[in-house]
Amino acid sequence: MEIARYEKRVISYLIDLLVAFVPALGLFIFLYFFFEPKLTTSIPSYFFALAAELLTYLFYVFLNFFFLVFSKGYTLGMLIIGTKVIHLSKRPPTVREIFLRTISIGLFPMVIVNVIYMLIVHTEKTIFDRISETIVVDARLSRRLEGHYKVKK
Repeated sequence: MEIARYEKRVISYLIDLLVAFVPALGLFIFLYFFFEPKLTTSIPSYFFALAAELLTYLFYVFLNFFFLVFSKGYTLGMLIIGTKVIHLSKRPPTVREIFLRTISIGLFPMVIVNVIYMLIVHTEKTIFDRISETIVVDARLSRRLEGHYKVKK
């Protein structure tokens, strides 16, 4: 199996982040315009932006955790782009590995550290892969290679 390219991983991450951000933004807009006129003196408006950021993190972790568990290694972004999370031993990841992965990726500062790490070390394997003992593979390429190398009887 081939480790997925950095570009594919970034695009799938951005899709997953957007999927988590849209509901959080909608909730933020609703709460801001519903509660803000009544609470202008007691709650600063930046509190609502902070709450939206926290909700985005929680939605990201929640959605990706359950998507990875029920799809055996795919998030929505990975499904669209054609990548998949697997364990180093080429089996589907366990719930523990998925939990470690989603919690660590959900933290924004860890993403910045990871980008710097990948650029300095010149690797396709992220810090999140090392923490959860998983890798992200190019599922479409792997399927094509498996079909190409099958022995016909």
